[in-house]
Amino acid sequence: MKYLGIDPHARQLTISVRGEDGDVLLARPGSTESDRVRAFFDHLTRDWLRDGKSFAAVLEVCGFNDWLIRMLTDYRCARVEEAPAPPAPRGPVTSLGPETGSQWPDARLESSVARAAGQPAVPTSAGERET
Repeated sequence: MKYLGIDPHARQLTISVRGEDGDVLLARPGSTESDRVRAFFDHLTRDWLRDGKSFAAVLEVCGFNDWLIRMLTDYRCARVEEAPAPPAPRGPVTSLGPETGSQWPDARLESSVARAAGQPAVPTSAGERET
């Protein structure tokens, strides 16, 4: 089984694909254009999911996932989980580096995908990294 983490935005999807062992196989931005999203899932199901295998997906909750959830089920997605969006930063953001927990793909989404794959969660903040 493959595990997908999807961080949907209005013009871009951030996609992370993990294998059964939890290793990241793909991490990249993707288009929200219907034809391009379908092309990605065509490739996924044709080239990565042999013998009728399925995948699980974790989506960041954003309020407009309905179309994507319907599409996932069309492409043999066995389970869809929604992860809460990270809280908005307070005050001016001076850095988006690892010290703030804002890594690409988003560390919170990666942690949800890791948990779905039965792997240890990726730390999402400096405090979590130290414990």
